[in-house]
Amino acid sequence: MCDLMKMAEDLGLAIKESNEFINYTAAKKAHDEDEELQSKISVFEKVKQAVMEEMQKDSRDEKKIEVFQSSMREAYSDVMKNVTMTEYLQAKEDLESLVNDIYAVINYHVTGQKPGSCSGSCSSCSGCA
Repeated sequence: MCDLMKMAEDLGLAIKESNEFINYTAAKKAHDEDEELQSKISVFEKVKQAVMEEMQKDSRDEKKIEVFQSSMREAYSDVMKNVTMTEYLQAKEDLESLVNDIYAVINYHVTGQKPGSCSGSCSSCSGCA
């Protein structure tokens, strides 16, 4: 078991040296330090909170909710148009993809099931080929 833990540790360190991890770390730092982006995220979160609070009221105002939802969509669009945000999300997706691919290889060698092959559960299936 100790050898396996050492291999897992080595794998984790190797992932941290990958371009995906390095790009993610840089993009996360830029994301966290981008004051304009953080301000836009804050506006989005405040509007989202207002929508949720209004929707939880017993006598909610549907017109107010519509206005809040429109504002929320606009705030979300502003966040997603920010280059720092799109670069962060792409870097995050790339790192997650790498980790998922690594997991799929490990899972294949443990279970014998190839990634993308039938798991036997039709609930998550898009159909047999």
